[in-house]
Amino acid sequence: MEQRIIVQQKQAYAAEVAFNAALKYKRYEEISGEQQINETLYTWIYSEGQICVTYELNGVIKERCI
Repeated sequence: MEQRIIVQQKQAYAAEVAFNAALKYKRYEEISGEQQINETLYTWIYSEGQICVTYELNGVIKERCI
């Protein structure tokens, strides 16, 4: 159960990073960046009308796009 909570927490942080990235894109036309939350580095990029956030979870690189 604890592992499930960690997965959900990292997914929520990825969504937060995507939201912040959308603001940066809209305000400053930034197309990529990074944000570290609780020792996890979230990297984002804006491409082809979507923002994708990558991060590591249990040694596996995950990507979430909106």
